[in-house]
Amino acid sequence: MHAPEHLVRLNAAWEVLVPGDSSSRPFRVNLPVDWRGLSWPGGGPPPRLRLSRRFGRPIGLDPIAPAARARLLIDGAAAVRAVEIDGRPATWRREEPDRLVVDLPALGVRNAAAIEIETAGAEGPWGSVSLVFGGGAEAG
Repeated sequence: MHAPEHLVRLNAAWEVLVPGDSSSRPFRVNLPVDWRGLSWPGGGPPPRLRLSRRFGRPIGLDPIAPAARARLLIDGAAAVRAVEIDGRPATWRREEPDRLVVDLPALGVRNAAAIEIETAGAEGPWGSVSLVFGGGAEAG
């Protein structure tokens, strides 16, 4: 028998920074966001953006049990260039045309996710991020 999966939405309070631009000031957005709808100094979004957010290990997520491993689902996420978890590069796979799945290592009490994207051709709302865990076999 399988335990149910749990989903935690991580759409609020993403910090955005323009990589390589030392004059860029970070700002916060909630996902999904329309990059073209924001006010940019040059009129349009820069070619690349880095989004980052801290999150805690969910209560009930066993940090050791393989069945309890977590993953990030990144929906509506066009042009992802890189993903980092706790400062380390992470690999992802495309589950659907607009969904990326990032299998996470064992999570600490406090964690950080970073997503680097390209904004070229970005139209309409971009992105939604969820932490999914559980779904493994129940003990018993």
